[in-house]
Amino acid sequence: MKPAAILSLAMLTMSAAAAALAAPAAPAAAAAPVAEATRALYQQHCAACHAAARLGQMGPALLPDNLARLRRDEALRVIRDGRPATQMPGFGEQLGEAELAALADFIYTPVSPAPAWSATPPPAPTRSPSAPTSPATSAPCSPPADPPTPPEVGGARVVRRHVLPHVGLPGVAPSSSGEFAS
Repeated sequence: MKPAAILSLAMLTMSAAAAALAAPAAPAAAAAPVAEATRALYQQHCAACHAAARLGQMGPALLPDNLARLRRDEALRVIRDGRPATQMPGFGEQLGEAELAALADFIYTPVSPAPAWSATPPPAPTRSPSAPTSPATSAPCSPPADPPTPPEVGGARVVRRHVLPHVGLPGVAPSSSGEFAS
């Protein structure tokens, strides 16, 4: 192929891509109307962990995009039975099947207005005038450079809330600093 033909083909491809990017996005699927009773159920049972707007808090966000890998029947099972080894309780004993199904359908409906995500990080928090400062530098206080010596409990040293007993191994004995020496 001639270089001019290659250049023409490249320019045509780039202009088509630019036109596709500039075209208005297809309108989002209209959200099915959600009964006020379902919204009240969500606020009563779910909002404390997943936030009132379903954007997540202690629990994950309950948005259709976030739930894309979770099938609706599995979501219904999690709402009914809870999720083991997590803080997600089951609501099967408190709610009827119709209410559970309504909640499962509700979490798959788009949020309006849709959340706007940004690639830029949020602004850094400003220091409060009442925040403690170091008198020498007027900078916020920081932890001491040398951590305190770990306490001993019944002859065992406590390290990061774990008790390490002094085990008597042949030829190994704890030193006065609590470290083992051979």
